[in-house]
Amino acid sequence: MTANFDGDTKASDIGFVHTIIDKPDIEIIDEVEGQVASFIAANETGKILIKNTGDEEITLDKIYLNSTTNLSFASDVIFEYGDINLDIQECALVSFNITGLKLNSTNIVDVNITTNTSAQYSMDFSVLVDSTLYEINIDDSGSNTFASITGNLKIKIDNVGLFNVTVDSVYINNTFISLSNFDEVIYDIEAGNSIELTIFDVIDILNSIFGSVVDGESLNILVRTKEGAEVIHVEILAS
Repeated sequence: MTANFDGDTKASDIGFVHTIIDKPDIEIIDEVEGQVASFIAANETGKILIKNTGDEEITLDKIYLNSTTNLSFASDVIFEYGDINLDIQECALVSFNITGLKLNSTNIVDVNITTNTSAQYSMDFSVLVDSTLYEINIDDSGSNTFASITGNLKIKIDNVGLFNVTVDSVYINNTFISLSNFDEVIYDIEAGNSIELTIFDVIDILNSIFGSVVDGESLNILVRTKEGAEVIHVEILAS
């Protein structure tokens, strides 16, 4: 490879090519050398790496999340690297907290970055949950979890992650079941521990929601936590 530098021709066995678009332009970089650089996490936090790939200096303006929540680069984010002004080929790494959205591992979040120019960039992120830190299971061994058409519904939830979690919601067959229907009032689960959620005379509640249920019907139970961990379990309604 040869190039002109300070009026002299120089030669080299290696070189780097940086693509510069001949207009204002930015890009979200999601990975660097195989390592995650940008993400949205289920505990309502995020981190985004942004690069100026255009031909002029830009100023970062807003981060839009699903077009409903917006964060200002001037006041709502922390710059872990770089700053709000990006020169050509310059990067900035920002982290932030998310309010107004409840995120779980099954969610997709559209992130749109705007600037003081026409340059903007949008990318969809699958919400990240670190399963070593936050993970729950429904214990269906023995009678730990059961549903009786003539009695109760009991769900035993094990916290098998490293951090404490708090149950946030329960769905049965895609229908939200308020936690007020359960006998328990404490929904925190310490790491390595369990809680049991119980609805007495569950058939009354199920009939009021679904019209009628019968012996042998499948109940698709989804439990979600505030930290984003969730679990799905199918329980057969028995007599």
